[in-house]
Amino acid sequence: LKINYYIGGSVASSLQGEVRFTEDLDLVINLNLDQVETLIKQLETEFYLSEIAIKDALEGKTESFNIIHLQTIEKADLFISQNNPFEMSKMARRQLYISDEKSENKFYVSSPEDTFLQKLLWYKNTNHQSQKQCRDLLGILKFQNDNLDLYYLKQWAKELNLLAELKQALTEAGINY
Repeated sequence: LKINYYIGGSVASSLQGEVRFTEDLDLVINLNLDQVETLIKQLETEFYLSEIAIKDALEGKTESFNIIHLQTIEKADLFISQNNPFEMSKMARRQLYISDEKSENKFYVSSPEDTFLQKLLWYKNTNHQSQKQCRDLLGILKFQNDNLDLYYLKQWAKELNLLAELKQALTEAGINY
């Protein structure tokens, strides 16, 4: 359908850090109102989805909508990408993930830096109480340490008012701030 997307959340952090069980798939999508009908027609035979929920997310009444695979009852949360500099940067920096050389299974995943920053936002929004987010953060730092763009992390941490959280996470991971 030519809808730009990337996988984020715990699936992304599991690919980029410590693997852990997650209950759903988080997708961030660039969806326009004129694409809703086509999206529904393409998915309705295999997925439960609500046109009202999709339009509520597009209008900003909710952050996301979900789809449920009818056969397996697996759920995906689809987040509408917002028109702000951070969201646009995340979409522009998404990375093509190829599961193995022989597989045609390819999909876009948020960059490790953007997965980390989003998790850091969620961690801050839970008043630093989410152990899952904390573990995901440290897993990304551990496995991506030498590959992370620290300048990018610091730049966005400053913009998003996350400098204290970034410093704490880097310190806990043994990375010089």
